[in-house]
Amino acid sequence: MTTGAVVGQVDLGDHICWTHDDETSGLDAVAWFVPTGLPRDQNVRCLLGAPGPGRVLAAVRERGAGMAS
Repeated sequence: MTTGAVVGQVDLGDHICWTHDDETSGLDAVAWFVPTGLPRDQNVRCLLGAPGPGRVLAAVRERGAGMAS
């Protein structure tokens, strides 16, 4: 299932535990979910062993979603 397909199925209050085979697919999902949830005052948690917070924020920005530092 693609990131885009899942995004359309998530409703307010849903919880997602989503594993990824590689860093790129994980960062793609983060770029969809995190910038959408934060402005709505949602509790967003992104648990990654790597690449770390700086790389996650950079990936979100690279994918066109604006986030405050």
